[in-house]
Amino acid sequence: MDFETAREFVVRQTLGTSADLPDTFIACLRQGKPPIPGQVTSLLLALKVLFEGLKNEPTLDRTLTKALFILSYESRQL
Repeated sequence: MDFETAREFVVRQTLGTSADLPDTFIACLRQGKPPIPGQVTSLLLALKVLFEGLKNEPTLDRTLTKALFILSYESRQL
């Protein structure tokens, strides 16, 4: 998985609307359903790729920052 693919995956799994993508990670948690098998593994791989790609970056773009915030904050509450 390359950096752009990982970025798009994390954004889609967190910021995608429930109507458009009913099986995203956050949408499943909001509905009280468990994530789809393999979804958490893919999410962890994407986060690892993002971590390696962003090590030397001084700033983050707004969309990715919002996705990471929702992933870390809201998923913990749900």
